[in-house]
Amino acid sequence: MKLRRFFEMAALATVLAVGLTGCIHADIGITFKNGGTGTFTITTGLSKQVASLAGSTSGGDGVAQIKQQFDDAGKKQVQQFGGTYKVTDDGTYINETWTHDFTSVDQLNQLIKDGQTSTSASSGGTGITTSSNSTAIQVAKVGSDYHVTGLLDFTLDTSQGGSQAAALLQDARIQLTLTFPSLKAHNSDGVVKDNTITYTAKVNEKKTIDATGGDALLSGFLVPAIIGLVVLAAIGAVLFFVLRRRTPPPATAAMPASTPYPGAYPSSGYGDQPTNTPAQ
Repeated sequence: MKLRRFFEMAALATVLAVGLTGCIHADIGITFKNGGTGTFTITTGLSKQVASLAGSTSGGDGVAQIKQQFDDAGKKQVQQFGGTYKVTDDGTYINETWTHDFTSVDQLNQLIKDGQTSTSASSGGTGITTSSNSTAIQVAKVGSDYHVTGLLDFTLDTSQGGSQAAALLQDARIQLTLTFPSLKAHNSDGVVKDNTITYTAKVNEKKTIDATGGDALLSGFLVPAIIGLVVLAAIGAVLFFVLRRRTPPPATAAMPASTPYPGAYPSSGYGDQPTNTPAQ
């Protein structure tokens, strides 16, 4: 999905979306996995209300037309760059999402380049123009870490009617979400939740991207589990040695008294035993 389409939709929205806010969005997502692989996604969404208004001006079904345009664009994207695409309708927005896996930082940077363009779009005198580096994102490998830098720039050119456009698109956004196995450092322009940092630029805003993450040797679940097992093993070892020292040695069993053989007399001595005298 080229971001040029996002600004073309912004131009359309300023013509149609009087009184509507949050009518367009462009969301970029990068998910890093252990070993330098991951997934890149870019989603462009247009409000169904705006699509319906566009259809009413042309006498057609605006929602169906936008879905068809998104579907055609997704097919071209996949044919040119690979990956997969899907068109969804969440009830509020019609979205087209392009997804592509990457196996190296170089491939990721190429995907970012493929997914963006020199965005200087205007339509119908609406004044939707932005700087050419509105979504300049770069990823570098530093040792075993990934350093993501760049700029989200959604400022409008006020000399060409950008002030009016900004009022109509006050809740539109460009957003970048970075998810690492382990988030190690970041600046203050992003919002952090666990190992994910999200940068969001609304109309006439700039957000500087600067975040570093790396591989996670152990997951958040395994770390406490392993610590717990180590503690239990240590406790078990201590109890074993304490109990072993306190337990008295087993008593020696008394030897049973010898039992006289049948016919023996209680008294000792040979004189007590009967003698057999041969018959005379």
